[in-house]
Amino acid sequence: MGFRGSGDFHVFNRFIPAQEGEIMPDHRTHHLVCKLILGKARPDVDRYVDEPYRWLGAKHRILRHDPISIFVKYHDDPEGFFAGMLHILTDFGVSEAKRKSRKRSGRRKKRKR
Repeated sequence: MGFRGSGDFHVFNRFIPAQEGEIMPDHRTHHLVCKLILGKARPDVDRYVDEPYRWLGAKHRILRHDPISIFVKYHDDPEGFFAGMLHILTDFGVSEAKRKSRKRSGRRKKRKR
């Protein structure tokens, strides 16, 4: 989309670089993770966390994908807070797995004979 950021997220999750075409789990995956760990899905939390996708596209993780933002929104709802943190961890896990698979599937060097 039209957003041009610095390429990194802010200080709380700087280790997750923003990349074009980065794979993101769908909400069904987030719901499944929440059901497995918390006992029920929290679609309201997933909608809140991913709402910036509407105007930022793949770079939407620069907003609302850090512990501070989740705490500010859900400070009075512990289940919502943990659902938000699971959302962030799920995003990170899927992105990291995809990044590692890209490295492995890259061009291989020819063996010298």
